[in-house]
Amino acid sequence: MGKSTFILILAAIFLSCFSGAAQNNSETLTIVKKGLETEYYQGGRLLNLNQLMEVIKGNSVAYTFIKQADDLNNTSTFFYIIGSGALGFSVGYAIGQAIVGNLVNLKVLIPTLGAGSAFIACGITCKITSNNKIQKGIWVYNNSLLQKTATNVDLSISPTGFSLKLSF
Repeated sequence: MGKSTFILILAAIFLSCFSGAAQNNSETLTIVKKGLETEYYQGGRLLNLNQLMEVIKGNSVAYTFIKQADDLNNTSTFFYIIGSGALGFSVGYAIGQAIVGNLVNLKVLIPTLGAGSAFIACGITCKITSNNKIQKGIWVYNNSLLQKTATNVDLSISPTGFSLKLSF
């Protein structure tokens, strides 16, 4: 009787160490705008877009927004590269023609300037839409965290023996 009582008391002490709030410890995400850049934080830790996707992966609705934002972000990068190349070609072409002493062919210059500007405008639009989708995804994720309730688990000794109490 002495050994089994001692073991039960040790078990009760051990299990009581693990009692308490058994809730999701995920922290909310915050958005900080710094000039033209937007930064994402979770508990003071700076997250890039891939880390943000890993954090949100458990929430399917928020993850959909973040995934769409990632795709738009890649698309905007493509538009930026093509537009910058067209503008760079236009400027280089005009400077090169001026150095050689030839007249600039406006039939070449104006369409490439227009195309480059249009590609960059599309890239800016995709980037703005991407940022809006990230904000929506973070909003959905944070609201889902706030809706979860804590579950308390307590182990105690009652006159009739051990008891396990769950509170929602």
